Amino acid sequence: MDFLAALLYCMNQPHSLSPGENRRDGKIDRRMAMNICAGGVILGLAGYFGKKLLHREHDHKAEVLEWWQREQHIFDAIDRSGGFQRYIDALPVERVHEAFMTPDENGKLHECRACGDEAIRRLLDEANRRMHLSKEAGSGILNLGVDGFEQGQAYDPFHPMYVTAVARQHNNENPTMDESWHEQCGAARSAYGIAHGLSKEQRDAVPDDIINEYARRFTLNVAQQRRDLLTRERRVREADSIRVRDVRFDNDMRPHRPSGLHIARVIYIDGTGKFDYGCEDLPLGYGVDRKKLDTFRSQNNMVRLKDINFSDHGPSELLTRDNPQRVVCIGDDELPHNRIVEECQTALANDPHYRAGRVTVTGFTPRMRN
Repeated sequence: MDFLAALLYCMNQPHSLSPGENRRDGKIDRRMAMNICAGGVILGLAGYFGKKLLHREHDHKAEVLEWWQREQHIFDAIDRSGGFQRYIDALPVERVHEAFMTPDENGKLHECRACGDEAIRRLLDEANRRMHLSKEAGSGILNLGVDGFEQGQAYDPFHPMYVTAVARQHNNENPTMDESWHEQCGAARSAYGIAHGLSKEQRDAVPDDIINEYARRFTLNVAQQRRDLLTRERRVREADSIRVRDVRFDNDMRPHRPSGLHIARVIYIDGTGKFDYGCEDLPLGYGVDRKKLDTFRSQNNMVRLKDINFSDHGPSELLTRDNPQRVVCIGDDELPHNRIVEECQTALANDPHYRAGRVTVTGFTPRMRN
């Protein structure tokens, strides 16, 4: 309304004209007035939306910084200790044990395949016991290097060959492992965009409900195919044990990050297969299960998670040399953390953020004393 009023005002104002200019009762020609005011309107709109964009960017930064402040004391303690290894070594032994899952009397963990999203920190089984989260982007929906999927085959996470390959892989890793999907899954959105040939803008415009259903259907398909494969091998008890867990944002994830925004400054690459992402002595972080994933899949997952943080949905420019994205590799005697560190450094060797010092790679091995 203000722009319209300004336009009408300009059109009806007297104007001092020089010789040769077009007059109309001592007032400026309407076409000239329209041109003048249209330019003013455009400049006004540009200023208005420019301020809105800057305000939104400011809000985005402020929101990230507010969440970061909640766990800054942990980062301060880690840095004062001289790094993650010394920090872990200084923790009381019972606290270190709490950060890692304890197998049952059969030497097994109740596991669930989960996305690497930092907000998925802990899931409980029917007996209200914490489950070990075997993390992979989108619970396998972006496993482009999966064995058994024809080289050159157009990517389609619902192609029977792809679903069978992922299901067989998950069964080989742990035949009783549950599956899960979650709302607001960035990996599922990426998968949808790749499969439908969408640009980034088109992909980001797809409604959340469509992406949520896409992630849910993929996980249900993988779980059912896993059951079918095990049943054919007469492993019915294992087949019957597989559950699909729905991870809802409001119920399970909202306490750990805001909607539509990633905030984690750490990516954990877990080589122990026992790490508890709900550990309160360590910072919030994305996750990759290096114990189960091979080097290629682990590196691919790590790079994807790193890219999220440098996108419009992450802290992006707030990650600096003084406050970098930290890739933290967790090892044990069987898979030393130094080996995982080297794998990550190799994958990031040509990455501009890593080369600029905005991404660092470190690691530790927990001292599990009796």
